[in-house]
Amino acid sequence: MSDLAPVERTRLATEEAVIERGLHTFVQVGKALAAIRDQRLYRAEHETFEAYCKSRWGFTDRRARQMIDAAETVDSLPTGTTVPVTESQARALSGLDPEQAAVRKRSRRSARLN
Repeated sequence: MSDLAPVERTRLATEEAVIERGLHTFVQVGKALAAIRDQRLYRAEHETFEAYCKSRWGFTDRRARQMIDAAETVDSLPTGTTVPVTESQARALSGLDPEQAAVRKRSRRSARLN
């Protein structure tokens, strides 16, 4: 493990606050987890991102990756597309190109209205 610079400690605290505030706001949580993972902000107290997720949040790194993927999916949707309300809706669109995801989202909304 290695120490964090003061600016990194501040960044870690900021990102963790997002996660604490909003496990219901999956896009922000996914982005915060991605930042912690990508910048290795967990390294002062944890050897791996997996250990950090388990110790700090009580979930696996697989679960964290699901949240990150959902956030990335929402970010990739074309402008004007209705944003998924839940993480599971966003994950259903994962793997599709942005236009396919937008079409699928519109068709599901139309099916609910009929």
